[in-house]
Amino acid sequence: SGTDTEAWLSSQYKLVPKKQIGWTVRVTRDGKPMPDAGVTVEGKSWITAGKLDTNDILAEHPTCSRTHCMFIVDQDLGVCAVDLGTANGTKLDGERLTPLTATPLLPSS
Repeated sequence: SGTDTEAWLSSQYKLVPKKQIGWTVRVTRDGKPMPDAGVTVEGKSWITAGKLDTNDILAEHPTCSRTHCMFIVDQDLGVCAVDLGTANGTKLDGERLTPLTATPLLPSS
């Protein structure tokens, strides 16, 4: 649930306060924008991506889990991707992420 996730994140990371965050996400596959896959979210320190419509980013792909990964804003690390222990994993810039570990995004990611 959202409360459990918030508690876990708060125990692991120093999240930037929600009121300071605004997200604009563009989803690409093989470097090409996916139609209707962008999202803008305000006032959240973290967002999720996956097949369920409760995610901030809807990712309807056979290799995606119901809640596949999340993006967080940490005060020290900056914007990070976190794989949520999925069977198929999450890749960032071609490299598989370590599950449940924040991996900072580079401007080119």
